[in-house]
This record gives sequence, C-alpha cells and structure tokens, in this order.
Amino acid sequence: MGEWGHYIIYFGSGDKTGEGSSLTSQLGAVQELLFRVRASLIRPLSLPSFVKTPEDQTGISGGVASFVCQAVGEPKPRITWMKKGKKVSSQRFEVIEVDDGSGSVLRIQPLRTHRDEAIYECTAVNSAGEINTSAKLTVLEENEIPPGFPSIDMGPQLKVVERTRTATMLCAASGNPDPEISWFKDFLPVDINSSNGRIKQLRSGALQIENSEESDQGKYECVATNSAGTRYSAPANLYVRVPAQPSGFEAEAEPDSRIVLKWLWPVQEPITLYELHYWEAGSDNKIRVTFIPAGSYAVEGLKPNTLYMFSLAARSEMGLGVFTKPIEARTAQSTPSAPPQDVQVLSLSSTSIKVSWVPPPAASRHGAIVRYTVSYQAVNGEDTERHEVTDIGADATSVILDGLGKWTEYVVRVRAHTDVGPGPESAPVRIRTNEDVPGAPPRKVEVEAINSTAIRVTWKPPLSGKQHGQIRGYQVIYSRLENGEPRGQPNIMDVALPEAQEAIISGLISETSYSVTVAAYTTRGDGARSKAKVIKTTGAVPGKPTMLISITIGNTALIQWQPPKDLPGELIGYRLRYKRMDEESFTVHNFGSSDDHYTATGLFKGATYSFHLSAKNRAGTGEEFVKNISTQEEAPSGFPLNLSVVGLTTTTTRLTWAPPAPAERNGRIAHYIVVYRDINSQQNSTNRTTETQMTLHDLRPDTTYDIRIQAFTSKGGGPMSPSIQSRTMATSPAFATSFGVKAVMKTSVLLTWELPENFKSQGLFKILYNQQSVEVQGTTKRKLITGLKPDTNYSFVLMSRGNSAGGLQQQVSIRTAPDILKTKPVLFRTDENSSGKITINLPNVATSSPISWYYIVVVPGSLTSSRRWENPDEMDLDELLKFGKVSSSGLRRRRRYTETGPYIAAKLEFLPETFTLGDGQNYNGFYNRPVPSSQPYQFFVMAEMKEQHLPNANEKQRVFSSSPYSDPVMVESTKLPHTVESPEMLWVMGPVLAVVLIVSIVIAIILFKRKRASPLPKDEHLSGVKDSLLANSSDPVEMRRINYQTPGMREHPPISVCELADHIERLKANDSLRFSQEYE
Repeated sequence: MGEWGHYIIYFGSGDKTGEGSSLTSQLGAVQELLFRVRASLIRPLSLPSFVKTPEDQTGISGGVASFVCQAVGEPKPRITWMKKGKKVSSQRFEVIEVDDGSGSVLRIQPLRTHRDEAIYECTAVNSAGEINTSAKLTVLEENEIPPGFPSIDMGPQLKVVERTRTATMLCAASGNPDPEISWFKDFLPVDINSSNGRIKQLRSGALQIENSEESDQGKYECVATNSAGTRYSAPANLYVRVPAQPSGFEAEAEPDSRIVLKWLWPVQEPITLYELHYWEAGSDNKIRVTFIPAGSYAVEGLKPNTLYMFSLAARSEMGLGVFTKPIEARTAQSTPSAPPQDVQVLSLSSTSIKVSWVPPPAASRHGAIVRYTVSYQAVNGEDTERHEVTDIGADATSVILDGLGKWTEYVVRVRAHTDVGPGPESAPVRIRTNEDVPGAPPRKVEVEAINSTAIRVTWKPPLSGKQHGQIRGYQVIYSRLENGEPRGQPNIMDVALPEAQEAIISGLISETSYSVTVAAYTTRGDGARSKAKVIKTTGAVPGKPTMLISITIGNTALIQWQPPKDLPGELIGYRLRYKRMDEESFTVHNFGSSDDHYTATGLFKGATYSFHLSAKNRAGTGEEFVKNISTQEEAPSGFPLNLSVVGLTTTTTRLTWAPPAPAERNGRIAHYIVVYRDINSQQNSTNRTTETQMTLHDLRPDTTYDIRIQAFTSKGGGPMSPSIQSRTMATSPAFATSFGVKAVMKTSVLLTWELPENFKSQGLFKILYNQQSVEVQGTTKRKLITGLKPDTNYSFVLMSRGNSAGGLQQQVSIRTAPDILKTKPVLFRTDENSSGKITINLPNVATSSPISWYYIVVVPGSLTSSRRWENPDEMDLDELLKFGKVSSSGLRRRRRYTETGPYIAAKLEFLPETFTLGDGQNYNGFYNRPVPSSQPYQFFVMAEMKEQHLPNANEKQRVFSSSPYSDPVMVESTKLPHTVESPEMLWVMGPVLAVVLIVSIVIAIILFKRKRASPLPKDEHLSGVKDSLLANSSDPVEMRRINYQTPGMREHPPISVCELADHIERLKANDSLRFSQEYE
C-alpha cells in the first residue's frame, strides 16, 4: 500500500492450448497499459470504519429504543442490522437511513419484554471488507423500573412557526443521576454540529432553531438517558410554512376616491389575515393594512387623481406569505381638498370691502379650477343672513363687495370649484367696514335744573346699529331763549368721554329758559342731534356758609357757623348732615335762620366724621360746606365678643371671635392677644394676631385650657374677655381586633371581633359593605348581617362611626354560601301527630360541593306570636349549634332543655328522603325530642359545607346553606289515659315538688312577719311593694325610679321569675336585637 492506498491489478493465465501465446501477448499489453495509468486516476479502496456505534440501552415495555450506527469507507459501506445472527424483520422494527447515506437508525417500537431483549449487531460492508459492532437492549416492565430512571417532566408540544423566525422545542427531564437530553427528528438524531450554530441545545435541554426553514419541519422527540436507562418523550410536530401568493390581483378606481382591490381567494388554505401594502407612486412611505380573509378590499381615504401602488400577501398560522408584484391604479378626479390660500380683506369705505386670495395648491386641486365663490355674513345687526357672490372667474384672485352696512363686522369665506363640485371653504376672516358719522341721535335726553345757574343734562348712547363707528364723545348744544326763540350763537360743550352720559352746564342766568340738544360724534364727525329740550333755571340759592367744628370732652363736637356771603333773597334756615365714615346714612338736622351752633353728641372715639352744612332760601338749598374731623383714639373700653371654639383635635384648638362693640373700640383695632393656660397650671401662653380667628397649636391631648382674648388699638389694650374653657380631644382609643367571620350563610354572615382590655367605648361602630352601612353598639363583639345574595363575594369593613376613610378600620372578605337547598321540607304523614312524632319529606341537594353535615332544625312558636318566619339565615346558626348540643347526662338533662326556642333535632352525615321528628333518638349528639304540642312550629334543613380557611386568619369559618322554612304545623294535644308514673318520672318530679314546697313555706313566713311588723296602708299592694323597695335602697336615683315611673318603665313591666328564662330566650333572638332595644 503506497500513498495512494491499495491498487488491485488482475492478471489472467492462459491455458496450454494453441491460443495460449495470443492470450499471453494480450495480457501483457493490458499489464503495460495498467502500469502506465497514473495513480490519481484509480479510486483508492478502504475498509469501513465506524463513526458512531450503537450503545447499550435499557428501555421500558411499550416504549421506544433507537440504535444509531454510522460508518465511512471507500466505497461507502452499507449498514445492516442483525439480531441473534439474523437480519431484523418485524413490523415493530424500522431501519431509517441517514440523509447522507453514512448510516442508519434501528428503531424498535413498542418494546416488548423478553422478546426484544437481545444483542443487536451493526455490520458495515463494502468491497474492501466488513466490520461489525453490537449493543445490548434491556426491556423493563413498569414495576421493574429502578429508582433514578429518567422521567420526562415536560415534553415538546406541537408548534407552528413562520419561516425565518426562531422556534424552541421545550424539554425537561429528571432522574438520578441527572439524565442527558438528546433530540431526534423524524426518528433520526439531530446533528447540532452541522448547522453552523443555527440549531443549538440550551442548558435546560430545549432545542432552539434560529432562522427556521422549511427543512426544519418534522416530528421531534426528546430522549433522556442516564445510567439507569433511556426514556423517549411523546413526539411533537414542528410546522414551518406560509400561505401561497394571492393570484388574480387587480385594482379598480371608483368615483369617490376609492380603489377596490380584487383577487382569487384560495379557499383550501387556512388564511387568517391578509396584509396589504400601498403607497403613492414615487414615494417610499408605505402604508400597511391588515384585514380578515375575503376576496376583495376597498382602500379609502386616498387622494383624488393620484397614482397608487398596491402589493398583497396572505397570512396564516404559519406566518406571512410572499407579496404579489406591485400593481398600480389612479384615483378618480374630485373636488378640491384645500381651500383658496392667503385670503385677505381690506375695507375700502364704510360700505365696501375688497377680498383677495391665492388659488389652492396644485396637489390639492384634484382637477381644473372653474370658478370661485365668496360668501359674507354680518356678525350682528339687522341683516345677519349669509350672502354669496358666485360665478367669479377661475383666473380671478380678488373681488369687491359693495352695499355693506356701515361700521359692521363681517365674516368672509372663499371656496374654489372644479367640474365635480365645490371644495372646502377657507377659514373665516373678519373685517369691519370703515366708520361713518352716527346715524341716530343719543336717546332719552333729559334736562333738569340744579340751581339758578346750572342745569344737568343726561342721555343714553345711540343704538349700537346706528353708531356707525366708535363713539368718541358728545356735543351738548344749548341756546338762551327769549319769547321762545334762540338769542345769539349756540354754545357747544364738548364731552370727550365715550362713556359719559351726563353733563353739568353752569354759568347760566337765573330764571331763564334754555334750549338743549345732544349729538354723538365719531372720528368721521358728529351725527344727528337729538330733539331740543327746553329748561328754565331756578331762582338764586345761597352760597356756602362758613363752619367751625371743635371737639370737646365727653364724645361731643361743637359745630358753629356763619351765614353765607352770597345770599340772594331771604335766609330761611340751615341744614346740617353728618355721619361716621363707615356708616351709610347721614344724620340730618334742620335749623332756623337765627341758629348758629349745634353740639353733636354720642361720637365714637378714634372715628372720622364728615359734616355737611348748607343754607336755604325760598329758591332752595345752597351749596354745602363740607368738613371732616377725627376724634382722639384711645385704648378699647370693651373686650372682644363671641369668643368660641370651632374646631378641636388632640393638639390644636381653633378659636373665632368678633371685635368689641363699635362704641367700645375707641379707634381702629390693630391686633389681638390670645392668652391661654392649662387649668392645672398658673403659667400663661400668648399668641398675637390681626385677624378675628386663630388656631392654638402644640397643646396636650385630653387637657382643659382656659382661654381669654384682648383687643389693642395704637393707644394700648382693652380689658380681657371672660374666659372660656376647652378640652382637647383624647388620643385615639384602642380599636377592635381580630375582625373576622364566624359563620357564613346563604343570605347572611356572622361577623365577630375582639375588644382590647383598655377599650373605652366612643360611641357606635360602623360596618360598611356593598355601599351600605350598619351601626352597632361599641360594646358588642358580634353582628349578624342579613339580606345578602347567595354565592356572592362581599367585603366588610369595621370602623368607628366618626372615623374618616383613613382612620382605624379592619376589613374581611367572604363569599356567601351557594343555594343548594332550594325546596322546603314538606309533611309526609300526619297520622303520628298525636304521639309527638311526624314524618317529613326532606329536600334534594343540588350540588357537587362537599357537605360535612346536615342538620334538621325545629323552630317552635306560640299561637299569639307575631313573628314571621321568612328566612332561617336571620337566626344565629352558630349559636344554635353551640347551645343545641346535649350532653351525656341522660334523659333528665334533655328534658330540662328549654322548649321555647329553636333546636336541632338531628345531625346527619347523609340526607335521607324522609325523616321522623320526635322519635326520641340521639343523632350525633343532638336529641330528637317530641315536637311541641298546642303551638305552631316550622322546620328546615341546614347543610354545613366543608370547612374553609379565611385568608390571613387563624380561625375557620363555618359555611351553612339552609332550605326555606316549611309551612307552619300545629300538633293537636290529646287526652292520654292515666298511667302509672314510671320510676324514672318519680326521680324527676320528686325533687321538683320538694323545691316548690320549700319556696312556698319561705314566702309565707316572710309575708306573715312583714304583715305583723307594719300597719296595713290603704293600698296594700302598691305601697307595700314600694315601701319594701325603699327600705332596701339608699340610692336617690333608685328611689326616684320607684316613685316616678317613666313611660319606658310602664311599657316594660317587671318579669316574673318563672318567666325569666323564656323572656331571655326571646331577647336573644335575631342577634340579641330585642335585648339591645330593651335596655337602650
């Protein structure tokens, strides 16, 4: 063997006939030719060698085993499998060739014990020779699986993945030692090394396939192997495929700028969505749309007269298919999508404006512009209708609007038209026409004479629609009249204030007539004048008198005056008006012509007063002399009023008060001083404020404070106010704990809680649920909530009634019991009534929920009872269970059990169809005593569900579901024949009669002694009871209660001892509601 491997040359040997020499010569030529052939032209031969050999395996009966055998050689060897020297052949044996032909896999499925246990031999054969190897297979039964045998905890699942996406086949296995995980695809081992990293096995054992291809599609198995054996997972398929490209794809434009796309829908493919890409020709902005499978789709919202490109692909659960080649379609022409641009308006005069614009952008015209329309509308005024100027040429860019209102605001819009129709209007533009002179005079002109030389003129502006501009002012024109005719040139007073509505014309002649007119003016000039008003001035009035004011002691002021220097006519008197500056009305005094002084009394200190003095003649009152004075300020002579507390917390107190009385302020109050102290301390604290309220901070909780206040002026402080006392709130008391659920019924729930040892009741508790609230006494520890819905979640919050949402509170959530007993028990037989027995039909249970126990409950009642049995959930079923169970003391204890309240007759593990009440038997601790006679009674069935634990609680809640009450039943009493008492009855009745006899003797002795000790009053009964009670009581409250009975005492008379037990049972009903009412 040289460097080229083995070379085999065959030489023939001739026979010894006559043809031998010829054959020899021929062979020699062949030999020479073969030696001349280069070694590279002759294929080398090599024996097979194994690349991968099968390994021993231990499998499970019914499972799978695979042996892998691969070999190389020249020529390529052929792999065969042998079992016990024979070639394998069975329906359960399958040989799968490796894709490249380098080997095969022997797969045995399902495995059979003993039949498949053997040594399997793999043989690789080619022309150069053969080699073989073997592996042993062991098959175990399920009961022979050793500890630590591999177990597949999570096998691969069916998966569908898009092409180029990542697919992950999960696998998790356990065993001892930890098994190694390998993968098979289509019964062949997955070669991870040949995928260039695209296929990898994660540390968790999962197989991750990146950039998946259609060749990755197949059936995958996860194999877990350790020293104990080999286990295969169930196979799972991986699908990698996408739908085909849609065919027959075409587009059609519609008049409303829509394009309808149509294609052939491949019904045989499971299409889930279609994905459409479209864009404007020449643009890279592609729009993506997805929609449900169909054979057509309308693309809306496109631009008119625009070329679009469309491409479509189908999507299935395997991914997105190939897009079609883009097709193109142009939308139809339409109206302009944009209005004319840059609309501008210009006022040319008071009645015309010019409107100009720029055509819409070319891309928004969607066709040729054929004309324009301009609309205008007055914002206000008489004509507010909309007007339009149409048929404006397509080349026009402006238009003049005439005949408009003067100084009127208009809204102008412009619209472009194509052959299809009009486009949108431009944004409204506002313009006001130019000003003009007012078109109407001022309104409501009035003239009145003030005195002999002055008149007052008043008016209202012209109507807004007639102003024709902004009013700049008014002209008041007046002329003197003689014999009704104007004399001389008119006088004009210019009032240059737009808002002015009156004018005073002075310097006139007394007792003279004048003509007055008013006109408004704008920047364009004055408008129409008002109708002339004629007024005559009055006679002359006196001028201002002189006045001197002197402030005297005792809160008084001396006012002295002299007559006016200008005094036309006869002086007939004076008028004095004065008031404090903070007052609204004047104090008025009239004096005679000879009076020259007045003393004003009762003035306040530290106040400012205004005095007005005028003289009077027969023409009227003259001009006033005005003088202001201020009295001297002093310290307040009074204290602040109405000091009160308006807010309290544990550490703060909020105060309010009013200033001292006005007469006692003696000036302006500058500030207040609040003085406060703990009543148990002599040290005062002070706070200063300028307001009439203050909050005292940093106080001690549950402490009483003494509070006073003092007012100050600039001259000092006044007297202290009377003190008030205020006590801060105590710190929050300990709140209820262990709020939870004791029992849950179908329409009710029993809530319980604990109270701490140091708890002091601060009033009522409040229970919030389902937007409702229930108040309970602060000393109670339980509450039965009724009126709920079956099988419904509820949340209950326990809080103090005064607490806010952020205060102390506890919450618990429950679910009410399901309604599993929908029908009521009914009477089955009535022939046993006379013996205290009755047979009833029990309802059916409609539930699959686990039931712990069934209880049969009997509810007796009196003939006169007004109680109505509507719902068993209104009873405290937990208390019924607690006190209804009898002890093992025998029949005598059971007979002493009270017969006035409801009781449990039986506790059953299974609910029979019928049950006999009153048979005297014991059912799981409950005595089925004879049913009561001569009174009505009802019964119901109660099911206790399996106990459930409350979240975050240590207690168990009991869940009950009750049937409705049965119809009322009355057991008639019958006269029984006299029978001799049994010895057992004598044991019961003997002690009872003895006790009754002893009590009777004791009562008789007491009454006899009391009768001898005191004389008999007129009312033996009342006074005797009262005296006996008074003799044993020294409490004044108790004595008053005995002598003067309240209405409540009269409504709740005393209870006899023999009836006390029955009375207490009645009070305990309905969660002790009547007990609370009795002693509230």
